[in-house]
Amino acid sequence: MKKLMLTCAILCAVSLIASAQDKSAPSQAQPAAAGAMPAPPPPPMRPPGLNPEQMAQQRANRAKTDLNLNEDQYKKAYDAELEFSKILIQARTRPEPGTPRPDRAAMQQAIQKANADKDAKYKEFLTADQWTKYDAGRPKMPPPPAPAAPAPAPATK
Repeated sequence: MKKLMLTCAILCAVSLIASAQDKSAPSQAQPAAAGAMPAPPPPPMRPPGLNPEQMAQQRANRAKTDLNLNEDQYKKAYDAELEFSKILIQARTRPEPGTPRPDRAAMQQAIQKANADKDAKYKEFLTADQWTKYDAGRPKMPPPPAPAAPAPAPATK
């Protein structure tokens, strides 16, 4: 009986060790094929799946539903959203490889300015009740952080 229990314990230990090995690591027994090309780099980030017109239409449709816009107001909302969407997608699009990356703070400021312009356009054609509803439903964005001051150079003796 002791031999049977010892055999079962050894089998359990061996199976635990075998299953604990990393299966995602490539096997060293399979060398790379001679002359094999390395994997291509991942594609650069692309803007969201919507184009500016689709994005503007979705946002204007939501405003029409939420704010009970009439047709004239809807057209004005679509125009404001289209202009904002173009700026938003342009700011979110990653530059081509090898070109300098735009300043993040400048991108945020451009988006906030476009958002403020859009809000000003909405305020022109919305009624007071609609504007209150619109203003209450949109997220409040904090101002962008001020650029960090460079650290002082260490004193030398």
